[in-house]
Amino acid sequence: YLGDQVIPYQAGDAQIILSCQAHYNIPTTNDNFWHFIAFQPTALRSAHLTPDPAFLEKLDQSAGLSGVFSPERYPAIVQSIASIVDHAADTPKTPFDEDLLLTELLNLLGILSHYEHGDIPGQMSTEVNKIMPALIAISKELENGKCPTIAEMAKICHFSEIHFRMLFTSIMGKPPKQYITQEQLGRASQMLINTDLSIAEVWQQTGFTNQLSFFRNFTKRYGIPPATYRKQNRAAPKPPAPDTPKPPQ
Repeated sequence: YLGDQVIPYQAGDAQIILSCQAHYNIPTTNDNFWHFIAFQPTALRSAHLTPDPAFLEKLDQSAGLSGVFSPERYPAIVQSIASIVDHAADTPKTPFDEDLLLTELLNLLGILSHYEHGDIPGQMSTEVNKIMPALIAISKELENGKCPTIAEMAKICHFSEIHFRMLFTSIMGKPPKQYITQEQLGRASQMLINTDLSIAEVWQQTGFTNQLSFFRNFTKRYGIPPATYRKQNRAAPKPPAPDTPKPPQ
């Protein structure tokens, strides 16, 4: 039951339910096993990947399909949801497992946002998977204080640079260089708040090639220079607790 609709389902089907919809299921056998995945599209991010908020908002507004989807009629949707279940069911083993789950969720939203009224062809491909090697490369390289080039990312995804730029921008909502800079600045802001690294060490460890580029981009995004950002966002140290007087003997 989905709102005022009665929708039959069978094993292997996938359900999509929007947050505003009342629903409940009535199983016809006693051996049912369900996987439930709930997420907020506009809040999707991982430790290494941060999609553009405006892009997520656009996906959320356009991905309005709901109901029951069979693998025979909607293989792209069911396969995408099955992949999400597989990634979410396992305990993360590497720092990049969360990134993979994020890209699978974005892929599902991308599929749902392209079609209306249930007109979803089975040949719909997993668009995010096409640039996943590049997204993982960005995470790995930035972990080591380096920044991958557009040519390197295009090569590992087996595209020309021109096609890679266009595909990346259409999927992530911004050009690859802009996306990488956003990731660098996000890491830098966390280092400024949570570490005692010098500002020079911060920009070097986040893959910036020179101090001027770091200061210009950081100030443009946050409105204040790095030193001021650190001062304003670091929690003030707590004063030491007063000595507790000893009770009389």
